Amino acid sequence: MFDTTRIVILAVLGSAATTPMLSGCGSDGAGINDGSVAGDTLAPAVTVTFPPAVSATEGETVTVYGSASDASAISYVRVNGVDAISNDGFATWSAVVDLAIGDNTLAIQIADAAGNSDDQAASIAIHRQTVRLMAPEAIVLDNSNNRLLVADRTRRAVFAIDLASGARSFLSDAGGSLSLPEGMVLDRPNNRLLLVDSLEKAVIGIDLDAGDGQTLSDSSTPNAANPLSLPTDIAIDMVTGRALVVDTGLDAVIAVDLNDGTRTVLSDAVTPDSNAPLFSSPLAIDSASGRALVADNVLDALIGVEVDGTRSVLSDAQTPDNVLPFRNPTAVNLDLPNRRALVLDSGINGLLTVDLNTGARNLLSDRASQAELPFALPQDMVHDVANNRVLIVDSRRCDVIAEDLTTGVRSLFSGSGTPDDANRFNFLKALAYDAVNRRVLVADDGLDAVIAMDPDTGERLIFSSATMPDASNRLVTPSGIALDDANNRVLVVDQGLNAVLTIDPVDGARSVLSDNTTPNADHPFVLATAIAVDVDRNRALVVDQFAKAVIAVDLASGARTVLSDDANPDAANAFSQPRGIAVDAEHNRALVADGVLGAVIAVDLDTGARTLLSTSLLSLPVGIFLDAANNRALVVETANDKLTAVDLTTGSLTTLAVADAVNTFDDIIAVTVDSDSGRILIADQGMTTVQAIHPLTGERVDVSH
Repeated sequence: MFDTTRIVILAVLGSAATTPMLSGCGSDGAGINDGSVAGDTLAPAVTVTFPPAVSATEGETVTVYGSASDASAISYVRVNGVDAISNDGFATWSAVVDLAIGDNTLAIQIADAAGNSDDQAASIAIHRQTVRLMAPEAIVLDNSNNRLLVADRTRRAVFAIDLASGARSFLSDAGGSLSLPEGMVLDRPNNRLLLVDSLEKAVIGIDLDAGDGQTLSDSSTPNAANPLSLPTDIAIDMVTGRALVVDTGLDAVIAVDLNDGTRTVLSDAVTPDSNAPLFSSPLAIDSASGRALVADNVLDALIGVEVDGTRSVLSDAQTPDNVLPFRNPTAVNLDLPNRRALVLDSGINGLLTVDLNTGARNLLSDRASQAELPFALPQDMVHDVANNRVLIVDSRRCDVIAEDLTTGVRSLFSGSGTPDDANRFNFLKALAYDAVNRRVLVADDGLDAVIAMDPDTGERLIFSSATMPDASNRLVTPSGIALDDANNRVLVVDQGLNAVLTIDPVDGARSVLSDNTTPNADHPFVLATAIAVDVDRNRALVVDQFAKAVIAVDLASGARTVLSDDANPDAANAFSQPRGIAVDAEHNRALVADGVLGAVIAVDLDTGARTLLSTSLLSLPVGIFLDAANNRALVVETANDKLTAVDLTTGSLTTLAVADAVNTFDDIIAVTVDSDSGRILIADQGMTTVQAIHPLTGERVDVSH
């Protein structure tokens, strides 16, 4: 997106244009009532504190915050010509700046009373996104309009992606009637998109030009006969002139008349017979054979459904053999010129081809063969015949990926990476700010890795993984991360290993500090979830979600002892689902976020005694960070996607950021603070994004995605 090597992060000392001001004869060196200082020939120093040097936003504007200092009084601070406001002589300042669609470079201009000025005192780059996909679910190719159409479940809308430029635009939310869009198909003769909504239990038609929506079929349209229950995919059988809807609630294929929406059961557990019953399935039409093909992700099978509803297994783990069995088919398309089906399988993280005559399966791509561009959660695909490729929408990456149907090689067709698409996150679990190396360490469960992220530019590097630096003591399910600065290492708690691993901060090498056999089997982990360091006692504190305990791990030996559970020291204020932990050394306590209790619990570091800190109910608190500088704990509430501050003295709650705002949340999971800039950093699991948040106003931008 940006050439980040050219971004100026902090102030440039010196002046592009300086004019010294002479003081009056016999003066003491101060300027004559104008705030200038004799001999001051340098322009003021300026620092941008928010947003970071490189970021992205959906907003039409951004508020730029910063600070400035000078020997003389500062006359003005401007951002792209917009005057900043300040109530302390520009020691701190802010300016609201309009953003154009696409890349924006914001230059800070500054001047002082001595006549020194600098029109390029600092610079930041911000990309304004017209459409920020959140959970793309379905995709169709609209060649007539040279675009892709993408349904987004979280945004409850359909968006268009221009095939030439990649530009994204809004098409329709069907007048606000979309609730959970799933599958869709083009009905070209009627110039509309047909979409199934599993929550509305409906088939909705959307005009391809105007975007207007109209219900074709639901529980009352045209009547109540054969109502849909949980429709998940749709295709059109042009031969019979009807839509076929897969309904996973009914385990059935329902035929829907394209004119009046009348529904009839084509195939279910008893229609026309009980052979090869369906369960949960995407589908495609094999027009050459006069059948529908259903990829059943419960049976892990490809099932043919004839015109009369008769079912037969075309391909499964026994048919025609057990070679390359399906693991979790999520989409199916037809490559009719080559007489094969294309099956997208999230279980193998790849694409299989299936011979339409024999059912034989062949591998086109998987995680191993396409490690440079792995899927995170491939959801749907469309066959682009003209370019011999499929276009695949990944609902976790929020990208469209192209895969060549001859070689299986993937390329990014429409990316949303910030600042670029290198080393993209997959499934975020935890954050830790490494002040020594000015980086954020991100535990990624999808990549089984720790990623180092630049907090200013968002650039990502693989720090420790199955191949970095080697395969020894590889991560399986990293869920928590902390810095052990006193021992010059990183600590990671891994749920899959039920272990605490140490990672060298330079080369990423891993070793086991404590697991259920190291140094012994005493007080074993059951579901180790998060970790913090108790520096004064040279130990790590690990919350075990299943054991409902805080377990202390000696940082020298790895020996485990129970600090606090329902028997230690007693049952008062017992944990129910401890999820996150932070150490408040000043008050000799650990702070534990308990998801079920909806509370922050203080744990005495000597006795393990528990008391309630938070005074009001939190909504599934999972991550917690001690912001001692502001006398608060920062808590992420996953159930309502909210960032809340808990006062360390009173326990009172203050909302800092909520989901229904620009750059919305979608399953926030972890929080930390960049202690150098003061910015709060949030890991959003649903958006696969790290956001930077202003510590006082809650305004936010995407810093790495």
